[in-house]
Amino acid sequence: MKNLLLFALVLFQLNLNAQGRWNVGLQMGVTGNPSKFSSGMEDASALFTNNVYGAGQLAVNFRYRIAERWSFQTGFGFSEFGFEYTLAKDYSLLKSEDHFAYLRTGTCTSEIPALIIYNSKLNCRNFRFIAGAGFGFTAIDSKWQSETSVPVDQINAENNQPAEMTEHSHSLQSTSANFQWLIGVEKVWSRGNMLSLTFQSRYGFSNIASSTVSYMVENKNYTHTFTNNGTSCGIALCYYFLPMGTRKLNRVK
Repeated sequence: MKNLLLFALVLFQLNLNAQGRWNVGLQMGVTGNPSKFSSGMEDASALFTNNVYGAGQLAVNFRYRIAERWSFQTGFGFSEFGFEYTLAKDYSLLKSEDHFAYLRTGTCTSEIPALIIYNSKLNCRNFRFIAGAGFGFTAIDSKWQSETSVPVDQINAENNQPAEMTEHSHSLQSTSANFQWLIGVEKVWSRGNMLSLTFQSRYGFSNIASSTVSYMVENKNYTHTFTNNGTSCGIALCYYFLPMGTRKLNRVK
């Protein structure tokens, strides 16, 4: 984490020293992060679901204009990834009750991307198409682990106690790499500031966390283990401020 922040500060200093080729952007978005079955019981109850883990995203982007159509983009971003499970349960039609028992656990991630961006020509309304691809480097807490449980409105026949759905999750490694790409549209104003709306996706190369979930349905115990490699997809909105040095150049003129 410290190395990522140090690299981000170096990038920011480079922006301060540049003249008109760097844009700094603030990005907000939402992402969905799936996990996949890896071991344990292959058969699951029809009441059980392994959900996509939804999270928000916040990032600072640095885009360097290489040529008219090409740019390099990096920065640093923060989001979450994890595991989410649901188990359907009996409920009353006369009372306001939740139809599902939810289990959700996750941890924060920090990332530095390195992308090559292509942009089309501006149309008559100053909109253009953009697409990009590259790699990202992600860091999480190497000591992250979680143990949570929720009741499932059943009685365990073995001990006559309320049954629970439980999870045990932990990180497998602290850093990982991924391939990522984006596609979207961008509005460009005459002074150089921009607003982009993009669909973004990333594919992780290695598993970075594991989770084991246990539950009981009709007096049968189930146990499944899922892994997560950080793969995600989502939508992001980013506003890029005036190119660095624009105001200074305007004062000189």
